[in-house]
Amino acid sequence: MRGEMLSHEDVLEVLSIDLVGLVPMDEKVLISSNTGTPLVLQSDSKAGAAFRQIARRLDGEEDLPIEMPVYKTSMWHKISKTFGLKQ
Repeated sequence: MRGEMLSHEDVLEVLSIDLVGLVPMDEKVLISSNTGTPLVLQSDSKAGAAFRQIARRLDGEEDLPIEMPVYKTSMWHKISKTFGLKQ
């Protein structure tokens, strides 16, 4: 469907690569880029924590779980998607 993002499973299938991690959407990314503060140094950033976890995995640390980001969808989003309304 137009405007929909591929799932991580779709990306893995298309690219035939191993998954090293998933980075959730995080408003701290924009704040970090605007202030010049590295995202991975922000302890309250979910995306920063995901990048730190990926770095540990790439550094050889094993048995680190890959957490699936969970996004809350509003009732309006569900209704508009059902009726094909633009977001």
